[in-house]
Amino acid sequence: MKLFEDIFVLTQAFFVSIMMISCAQVGTPSGGGMDKEAPIVLEISPQPGATNVIVDQGGVISVTFDEYVNVKSLNSQLLVSPILPQGLQWSMKGKTVTFVWNDELQSDKTYVFQFGDAVVDIREGNSLDNFVHAFSTGDHLDSLSISGSVVDVFTSQPKSGVRVLMYDSMISPDSILKGAKPQFVGTTNESGEFLLNYLPSGRYKIMAIEDNDRNYVWTSGEGLAVFEEVVVVEGHVTLATPLRMQATSELAVKYFVNSSRDSLGLVTLFLSAPIELSDTIEVSGNEFFHNNENLWVFSAESSPDVVWCGNDTLKFQEIKLIQMETFKEVKGPEGKVVSSNIAEFTFSRPLESVVDSLFKLLTEDSLEMLLDSIYVDALDPFKVIMEGNFTRGSSFELTVIPGGVVGYGGVQISDTTSFKWSVFEKKSLGDLSVKIEKEGWLELIASNGEVVKKQRLQNKEGVEFKNLTQGTYQLKWTGDSDGDGLWRSVDLLKWESPEPAEIMTEKVKIKSDWSHEVEWLH
Repeated sequence: MKLFEDIFVLTQAFFVSIMMISCAQVGTPSGGGMDKEAPIVLEISPQPGATNVIVDQGGVISVTFDEYVNVKSLNSQLLVSPILPQGLQWSMKGKTVTFVWNDELQSDKTYVFQFGDAVVDIREGNSLDNFVHAFSTGDHLDSLSISGSVVDVFTSQPKSGVRVLMYDSMISPDSILKGAKPQFVGTTNESGEFLLNYLPSGRYKIMAIEDNDRNYVWTSGEGLAVFEEVVVVEGHVTLATPLRMQATSELAVKYFVNSSRDSLGLVTLFLSAPIELSDTIEVSGNEFFHNNENLWVFSAESSPDVVWCGNDTLKFQEIKLIQMETFKEVKGPEGKVVSSNIAEFTFSRPLESVVDSLFKLLTEDSLEMLLDSIYVDALDPFKVIMEGNFTRGSSFELTVIPGGVVGYGGVQISDTTSFKWSVFEKKSLGDLSVKIEKEGWLELIASNGEVVKKQRLQNKEGVEFKNLTQGTYQLKWTGDSDGDGLWRSVDLLKWESPEPAEIMTEKVKIKSDWSHEVEWLH
């Protein structure tokens, strides 16, 4: 009997312990995986493509979805063509959203409602992108369309998820730049393709933007593409060429950040942004030089204002007078260099002249070497270029005696200056021959993104890049259709697409003591 009592007690203890363990395992009930799907329209009224829809004020569009949704930023996301001055108001009941128009609609018109990404699901915020609804207040529904594609200007890869904007052909680019909203909008799919439906016949301008801020307006810093030709729509139109999108930089207000003028008349200005080709600097006839975000003006005491046209004006009398900074060398060849015939030296002040006889060059055998020429660079007044036969595999030491370099205002470096360097042996370098039948420019780009060499293409003769250090490079071609010697980027105000350009897909590996050949013929 005692045995049965013990077994009963142990059995009870076992079940109690199981129950306690089960109760202790507290967790969140499984709700399934994350919802990544956009809401689905189950029912909509009026039906898509409906005709003879009532025009009275207070009409509604009723949309039922497969899940609970929210409507966000409807005023900024909604585009209606023809325009509804008062837009739409919305309300929600369960999974049905009702949109009400408070204007009387025009008769015999196709109305297109483009909701952008205003409709999102409640749970995860997935948006119903490119939600479009159309109906007609007359017997006929506009059913014309435009299709096309958007690609990257350099890689020709499709640009997915960008907005394609369509305007009346009479609108000015200036109005678009100032924020005019488009009449019709589409979005590219994963293949970079788009389709604009429910269009009336007419003449249109088309552009594409990345629209990161989702406001239907191109903002500097967003990718931009324009289709230069006016598109005439009288049926279904397929654009013969893709819109070529180019990344753009943010346009900031340009102004003079800081300025100074030394006792010898050198004006140094720090700028808020680099000077571009489209910028104009006026210094009333004085010489000036700019490099990135720095500007130097070589001026007399009576010089007038410095004007960054259309941006900022600096009164000469307001420029702070400072003591002249010490004139010194900034940079010269060091370590191993590639060139065997040119050595470059940079100084802290624009240069007026050099005195050849005060440059002394010694070889590694301490023998003095004669130089071919020494001169101030015509494009960069801070730089001295020295030409000579620098034997490959050898080392050199240059001594510049005081008076050898004369800076702006007649100043000289007070101490003797020395530079030491050596030149790569030929067997340590490689060559690259590019057979290319294009006009324009060919750039050789290092793995760090630096442009190593840039060569003008003429007469389809190809290019030879000599004496390259080993490594991986990329080739970039930019065309010059107008023959002005420059590559033209996308320009909204001029409504110009970029000139042709391409980055070669395959990278080029350069090995020491090796001649490489590449064909780029397509």
